[in-house]
Amino acid sequence: MLFHIYGKSICDDKTGLFSEIKPFDQCFVVEGYRVDKRYVSNPYYLKHMSEDEWYSEGKNHRTENGYICRNFKEKFFVINIKNIKDLLSLQKESNVHIGVSYGSHYIYKNKILPELHYDYCME
Repeated sequence: MLFHIYGKSICDDKTGLFSEIKPFDQCFVVEGYRVDKRYVSNPYYLKHMSEDEWYSEGKNHRTENGYICRNFKEKFFVINIKNIKDLLSLQKESNVHIGVSYGSHYIYKNKILPELHYDYCME
């Protein structure tokens, strides 16, 4: 099963964009979509962005379950984990945590990927 790897060291400090630094040797880069989800029913209600700004970036602007969404084509790291034993081993060795994204999420080959949170203080 593929997992999206999410962590602060994976982003470039200056731009906040994807960095080519691999978090784990087993990771590889894919190109898919990041779904930007906001907890409002209409872009009119966004506090820090105008409606025009919302529609000026991203693709496939839509409403899902009452929330506005848009897609961004991006590169991101994934890791293929075959079974729960491998997942637990990676978690023990690398301080990763399984995360559930309630906001933005990543799609690869039309599947929403579960996330592994890397290099966060989650104790």
